[in-house]
Amino acid sequence: MHSIGTKCLRTLTLLAFVFAVSALAFAQGTSGSLTGQVSDTTGAAVAGASVTLVNIGTNFQQTEKTNSIGVYLITPVEPGNYSLMIAAAGFAEYRQTGIVIHANEAATQDIKLRVGAVGQTISVTADAELINTTTPELGMTVNQASVTQLPLNGRDPSTLVWLAPGVINANMGNSYTQSGFSFPNETDAAASGGRQGSTYYILDGAPNMDTYLGRAAPFPNADATQEFTVITNNFNAMYGFAPGAVVSIEVRSGTNNLHGGLFEFLRDNDFDASDWFTHQINPLHQNQFGAYAGGPVWKNKLFLFGNYQGTRSAAASSENQTYAPTAAMLSGDFSGLSTSLCSGGESAICPFTTIGGKPNQLDTSKGYAFNPTALQIVKDALPQVGKTGVSTTGCTASEIGAGCLEYSSAAIVNNYDEGTGRLDWDASNSQRVSLISYVNNLVQPSGDTPGNVLSMLPLSTWQYTFAEKMQYFNETLNHTWTISPTTVNVASVFWTQMAAHNGSAALTADNKPFCWSSYINITELPGTCYLEGFEVDSGGFESGWYEPSQEERTTYGLYDNFSKTFGRHTIQAGMNLQHQFAEEFT
Repeated sequence: MHSIGTKCLRTLTLLAFVFAVSALAFAQGTSGSLTGQVSDTTGAAVAGASVTLVNIGTNFQQTEKTNSIGVYLITPVEPGNYSLMIAAAGFAEYRQTGIVIHANEAATQDIKLRVGAVGQTISVTADAELINTTTPELGMTVNQASVTQLPLNGRDPSTLVWLAPGVINANMGNSYTQSGFSFPNETDAAASGGRQGSTYYILDGAPNMDTYLGRAAPFPNADATQEFTVITNNFNAMYGFAPGAVVSIEVRSGTNNLHGGLFEFLRDNDFDASDWFTHQINPLHQNQFGAYAGGPVWKNKLFLFGNYQGTRSAAASSENQTYAPTAAMLSGDFSGLSTSLCSGGESAICPFTTIGGKPNQLDTSKGYAFNPTALQIVKDALPQVGKTGVSTTGCTASEIGAGCLEYSSAAIVNNYDEGTGRLDWDASNSQRVSLISYVNNLVQPSGDTPGNVLSMLPLSTWQYTFAEKMQYFNETLNHTWTISPTTVNVASVFWTQMAAHNGSAALTADNKPFCWSSYINITELPGTCYLEGFEVDSGGFESGWYEPSQEERTTYGLYDNFSKTFGRHTIQAGMNLQHQFAEEFT
């Protein structure tokens, strides 16, 4: 294999400076923030109060002071469950649990303190009702409970994006839906009238995109997804690649408590009904299994989470209908057609005539004859009644005479493995490092019915001579540095790659590889024997793409977001540097 060219080479640099009033800064990723005003029971601001936010799972603490008007700001805040403590001289200590910060959420919680003696504590245990009073963003958050409890076809949370107000499936009813070197479970969303490719997907600070189609790359499964936020309007300028919407995904992380589980889901065809036309049962069999676990490597400091999901599925379509030459047609008899092949001025030069009272007969008396090589190719490569998996059950009598038939496609067998890993290190109260690895591997063995090239899997489902193979990697390193209570810098370095390898060898009726050199005088490359370009536009059938080929699409880059807060105002500056390229091999 060698590279035959670079399909796309693009370097994109985006440097944005954003000056916002009453806006909160957080990373281009999944971090949120918490702000509010601390006052006494009369409404007077309490300045200099100590505000501490504690992550229940990891015991990570963030402490800030209220300013001269009693306002506090804690940012960035990782999604999770928190407790809030506020202490000020002359007031009883305030403690509150049940605070949940979601991905990309700018939450507000105002607090009123009561006068009290030293050591006196007021505890609030009810879940906090947080509201966003600081940003104009519109959207919704799909939390972990929804991801794990709502019914999902194939345990794929990406379809829940369509539940957001104003969001639809971008591929539904779209006459321009693309297909190509992609995973079969990729989805796409369109917000506010946008089209395919208008939504930008982010996985823990890194782009999670199929750059070939503009769709979402594979989505972490239900047990690997903490939550995700769908922002449909008025999002921050840092999302420079999102004309329509932003979907920000947070991978689950480890905590001080060890947690995990095993799972297996089985779907079989034993209880399926048979097809109305063919009376055959679709041989669908799907098995999904895996495990996940998270916990501390070093309590309060270093946390690890890992997830694996395997999917094994097999299915075939038994109701493919097409038109192909019948045995009578191959012998020159086209009387089964309801229309005359010769009419008007064409009759003088038409190779068909009426013989023995039967119309549409090949007139061999004038020297007309089918090319024997073409006849052999049709017999070896196209479906015909009598061949395996071919019937006329769903065709009318007139359609059968015209060559109508139905055939079963080759079984689609998917071996799909997904792995997610995350390592979080709380080096100090001001330094946090996260390493996220998300890997997908899809193998789909090739297969067809001998003597029927139409039964091959089409291009969009990926066939390969020994196996089709799709791989996707998303590797991200995030660093959050709280330089001071009012100054934060978040940096992300990432590398993603989607690699596709496909091709297939068609089989003739005698179960041998279809090679053009067996029929016509051509020289094929040593060791290669594949069918390519077998298509009849007017005949209503075509073959898939059999040529062995590979494509690798790679993106790597750096995000950096710096924010400085002055009172209730924030100055934010950022850099988004990406390099994208694709290479094709043959």
